[in-house]
Amino acid sequence: MSSAIVRGLIQMKVLLCSTYELGHQPLALAQPAAQLLASGFDVQCRDLAVQSLERAVVEWADVVGISIPMFTAIRLGVKLGDQIKTVNPRAHVTYFGLYASLNAQYLFEKGADSVVGGEFEGPMVNLVRRLARGEPANAEGSIEGVQLVKEGEALPFLGRQQFVLPARHLLPPLDRYSYLEWGEVRKVSGYVEASRGCAHKCLHCPIPAVYEGRVRIVQEDVVLQDIAQLVSMGARHIDFGDPDFLNGVKHSLRVVRRMHEQFPDLTFNFTTKIEHVVEHQDAILELGSLGCAFSISAVEALSDHILEKLEKGHTQLDVRAAKRIADQAGIVMRPTFVAFTPWTGIDDYLHVMEMVEELGWIDNIAPVQYAIRLLIPPGSCLLGKDYTDRYLTTFNEDLFTWEWSHPDPRMEQLYADVNELVREGEARQEDSRLTFYRIKSLALAAASGREVRLAAGALGERQATPRLSEPWFC
Repeated sequence: MSSAIVRGLIQMKVLLCSTYELGHQPLALAQPAAQLLASGFDVQCRDLAVQSLERAVVEWADVVGISIPMFTAIRLGVKLGDQIKTVNPRAHVTYFGLYASLNAQYLFEKGADSVVGGEFEGPMVNLVRRLARGEPANAEGSIEGVQLVKEGEALPFLGRQQFVLPARHLLPPLDRYSYLEWGEVRKVSGYVEASRGCAHKCLHCPIPAVYEGRVRIVQEDVVLQDIAQLVSMGARHIDFGDPDFLNGVKHSLRVVRRMHEQFPDLTFNFTTKIEHVVEHQDAILELGSLGCAFSISAVEALSDHILEKLEKGHTQLDVRAAKRIADQAGIVMRPTFVAFTPWTGIDDYLHVMEMVEELGWIDNIAPVQYAIRLLIPPGSCLLGKDYTDRYLTTFNEDLFTWEWSHPDPRMEQLYADVNELVREGEARQEDSRLTFYRIKSLALAAASGREVRLAAGALGERQATPRLSEPWFC
């Protein structure tokens, strides 16, 4: 490697790249960057969602880390890895993040030198340290949490670690990212995490396949220092991106209380399971009083037979109870759905539309949610279940998922029609309420076998519902 040698170690140059992280500033780069800087390495970050990647920076790097935190980032990350290897074949390319470990063998086939999953900061530092000693990555002796080409499967590191203040100075400014929309109000948003992993094991979620029911807490002071850092950068709203903010309810409440005491005008949002809303009613009421604008809950379906197959841990009645609690707290619920599964019939789909209308949620749900199809990636906990496997067809390597076919051809056609309608509506910037009724018309037509045109009526002035400017999907 061309880097200088200092005290017997190569002064490694590390480039960390993100391709897509739901429109927010990539914390998944700032966290390992901070630990690598503290270990004495040179670090640069590039978020390719908002930045270009200069050839000179690629040539500069000895190690390139590509963040793969979610499904969409896999395809983009592999393409980026190919480009980096073409420009700088000597660079060690490592993929890290939740979906990296789930797709390790595929990433190796596409040229990865190493893969790091789970709690990735410490293993990444240890990997770079080995390379800094002039040793090959696959030298004798494994690195905990790092999977290498010539090794068998390595388990992701899931131990507890001491977090440090993320190196956000290496990232683009917050005004390049999604923001809070609330009627005419626009607020710069900052993304933080108070915990990782999840205590639950919903079968369609990728997190249990890696964390296996574990939760890892980010130390309270680190979270609060990071929030203060974001406020100094212009944030007026905080997006808590924990997989479930109420997995550690006491920890989360302490964080929010201290945040509110220091920054009383900050609003925030969080994600939590329906069952936690019902179980922790007092906490929800307190969070509402401390400035929570909205919460996201993965409702996924409103038919109990589907919820049971996903092992979601809630029922349709629980969803109604959670809505009442959130209303009492003054928190807007923004549900997400997996609208198309092998077990979702037309009646189930229509039931979602009718209940959304009944609960007054039309304005709370981005139309893309009615077009989401169940993903079954490698390692999915749904694999091996008879009620899943019977519908599987082939593995799509380009999309990193198992294809499945619905037993009712009408549902496959409805899926295609809804996707086309949603894309058209987004292109025209159509009022989402009108899109909702057009989708419902498609579902009614699929059920009846004849064309149905619902009159949306006079839509009137749109309700001022808080939301982030980029819809949530993976």
